[in-house]
Amino acid sequence: MFSGIIKDIGVITGIDQDGQSKTFTIVSELLNQIEIDHSVAHNGICLTVISKTAKDYKVTAILETLNITNAKDWKVGSKINLELALPMSAAMHGHLVLGHIEYQSRLLDIQKIEDNQFVLRFELDPVFNALVQYKGSVTVDGVSLTVSHVNYNEHYFEVNIIPFTWHHTIFSQVHSGYIANIEFDLIAKNLFHFYKVSQNLI
Repeated sequence: MFSGIIKDIGVITGIDQDGQSKTFTIVSELLNQIEIDHSVAHNGICLTVISKTAKDYKVTAILETLNITNAKDWKVGSKINLELALPMSAAMHGHLVLGHIEYQSRLLDIQKIEDNQFVLRFELDPVFNALVQYKGSVTVDGVSLTVSHVNYNEHYFEVNIIPFTWHHTIFSQVHSGYIANIEFDLIAKNLFHFYKVSQNLI
């Protein structure tokens, strides 16, 4: 379980192909807090640490993960948002995040409001309309954000990025057309699932 509060920007230093899976070597300032078998969110993807050295650690993404996330686009030198698993005693500064990506969204536009304050507009597939609402929570590349605007007719939603988030995540490096990992709000998903079951829609 995570909260969507990024703790470091990791760097991919190696990629090994293992059949249909890929193993990524990552360097991070969080290394001394990471152990083998730990779950770590990488751009919002929950991946298990499989090995560790004094300078880096490794995680493996299977084909399913590569198919539904932007991990398939990572290259040596790519920077990714990192978050350690949330202790049960920790304060919830973001919102409940599982690290299970449900949607890849294309960044449509970046609008600069003032110095280091930006609005990011992301594509929204209508199938997910019920899970995105004004002032609701959404996780973008592992970052807990509040939806500042949503347009269901034109199929997009927007999030505001404050200066601290801009400088402490990979958002300052993305561009229009970038594909981001999206995890929708856990409570919204559960309520929507309950509704569909109660209405015999699934």
